Amino acid sequence: MEGRPVNGPAIAVFAGGTSAEREVSTGSGRACAVALARSFATRLFDVAADALPGGYDPARQVVFSTLHGTFGEDGGMQGLLDAAGGAYAGSGAASSALTMDKALTKEAVAARGVRVADGMVFDAGAAPSAAEVARRLGHRVVVKPNNQGSSVGLSVVGDMAGLETALGAVARGRWMVERRIEGSEMRRSARPDRVLDARRADEAAGQTEEIEQRDRSPDERAFERKRDDEQPGRDAEARAESSDHADPAGVVRGQRTQRMCEQRAQRNPAQAGGT
Repeated sequence: MEGRPVNGPAIAVFAGGTSAEREVSTGSGRACAVALARSFATRLFDVAADALPGGYDPARQVVFSTLHGTFGEDGGMQGLLDAAGGAYAGSGAASSALTMDKALTKEAVAARGVRVADGMVFDAGAAPSAAEVARRLGHRVVVKPNNQGSSVGLSVVGDMAGLETALGAVARGRWMVERRIEGSEMRRSARPDRVLDARRADEAAGQTEEIEQRDRSPDERAFERKRDDEQPGRDAEARAESSDHADPAGVVRGQRTQRMCEQRAQRNPAQAGGT
């Protein structure tokens, strides 16, 4: 946790927010509040403006934020909590602002020897042509906003026509196009004292499978249909797994988030409000 230490904390779960991901955040916050309430005094706050919500008491509550996107993840909310002297789980204002900006994040990690994808950064009013992008990066690329959360505005491109469409849909703000890297996404959690086990990023798995399915040849798809016919249980399990990401109201995804919160509280009740 960041901020001042608190003994026997009351938890303030922040949810909702003003970004394009408000709906997802609302479901996540509700599920986390239910799970945390089993171990701590917990109150769920609906954040409807770029400000600390009314009723929040920094003197006695530790904030567990499930806000997504702008204000929630870009250092805005964290800066207000710091100014109020409140304790909260997660990264501070400076690191949140850095990692919300994809270009700055790539520069920071590349300076420390981490390999990053080749890419281009541009303003919406000065977007490169599809031919220029293909010349520098190829046509199998990913086009995305430079500072939005999750996959908001993201386009995965597989040919020149798709590249032209993606660049034509670029709206205001700063954008990034990167060479597409094939493979499995991995997530590794770290603490100041140790690095935790790596695992495949569950939240990305559904999207990755959708991308890979779209790119498979007719022969590959026919092979997979045959395999699924021979293993009927496999497809049902895959649908159940991916439904956590497909539910538009965030209910099923919220249930998974609730399970994660419960497991965290069981592993370390004294730090259940932390990350």
